[in-house]
Amino acid sequence: MRAIAYHSTRRFSMTARRIRAGVLVGLIMASFYSAWALLMHFLAPGSNSNHTTIGIGAVIAAYFGAGIVGGAVIGSLSPLARSWTGMVVLGMTTGIVFFFFIETATSGPFWTWQANAWKEVTVLGLGLGTVGALVIKLQRRR
Repeated sequence: MRAIAYHSTRRFSMTARRIRAGVLVGLIMASFYSAWALLMHFLAPGSNSNHTTIGIGAVIAAYFGAGIVGGAVIGSLSPLARSWTGMVVLGMTTGIVFFFFIETATSGPFWTWQANAWKEVTVLGLGLGTVGALVIKLQRRR
């Protein structure tokens, strides 16, 4: 019985480490995106109409929300990245999470979205998530 408890505890700690690492990477990416948004906000005010209508704070909150949740998804599902199919599923899932947060920042709560907003999240998340996952998988092969 002790061996089973040790094995399950060890597996849990590996998953927790992967999730922590994923969240850390997500926070780093969110920091870069936020720094870029702030830089553009101050150097070229009004150049991005979304930032002026919803506010720079909502944009930064969306980046950090997407970084935390997307990082946790990547960390928890990272064993899928061993195969091409798993990597595509991981990329699509993370892409949908990212665009969900961006759409929430620009369109408000998801229960108020029109069909077009759902289409944007789905198409952009699946499409760009797949492309991003395949690029990362190809880079890892080298």
